[in-house]
Amino acid sequence: DANGQGFVLGTEWWLRGYQHNGKPQWEKPVPGVAWAVNQSQDGRWVVAGYGDGTIRWHRREDGQEVLARFVHPDGKRWVLWTPEGFYAASEGGEDLFGYHLNRGKDQDGEFVSARQLSELFHRPALVSQRLSSAGDALMAEAVKQLGTVDQVLAHAQSLPPLLTVDTPSGQRVEGDSEIEVTVRLQNRGGGIGPVKLFVDGQEVSGRQ
Repeated sequence: DANGQGFVLGTEWWLRGYQHNGKPQWEKPVPGVAWAVNQSQDGRWVVAGYGDGTIRWHRREDGQEVLARFVHPDGKRWVLWTPEGFYAASEGGEDLFGYHLNRGKDQDGEFVSARQLSELFHRPALVSQRLSSAGDALMAEAVKQLGTVDQVLAHAQSLPPLLTVDTPSGQRVEGDSEIEVTVRLQNRGGGIGPVKLFVDGQEVSGRQ
């Protein structure tokens, strides 16, 4: 490291930080093989490229992950997120990820798509400042006001409704401009808010 802090080693299972004399400082489990590791010139961050296709930023002082990015192989869709659950995404990027809630050994896990929590956690302005000097303070304030995604999902009353789209009724005739679709919503404690309709990824307004 140019600042004399030491070095960082990425392996198949761990990301490890060492002092300049080789004494271990910290170690963090990794989401995949660490194929590339580097340290920022200012000594604040460790940037690692992992086998799961993500690039992640970690604090140099303690190895804590603060930001991650995934770019789809199509080169168009991407998502940028923090461990607290806040994210920014390109058009279509929200379809690339979601949140998984473990419910113990006796219950199935719960998967919640990013779109279901977008009104709470889609925060591009916050995410864009994560690596700035004010990033820690901004994140702490956001968590104070809302909580992390783990905390939000851990409360049963916060679960979003379960949405089921039935197959269209009847047979569609070639050339028909309208099709009837039945949508069922099951309240799982978090209530049912506005229902938004998207056609080819674009929100359609002006309809009930």
